[in-house]
Amino acid sequence: MYKLNTSSKFSEAKINDELKAIDNKFKAKDNKSKAEFNNEANSDI
Repeated sequence: MYKLNTSSKFSEAKINDELKAIDNKFKAKDNKSKAEFNNEANSDI
């Protein structure tokens, strides 16, 4: 998913894990926002 040029495979893996964690956090937040939006939209009916 993310390609970084680093001399150390260890640091590359570590950085990729960090980026994935951040990515997942944003996805979770986005899904939560969508769910809340849908709940509000449904409650108006």
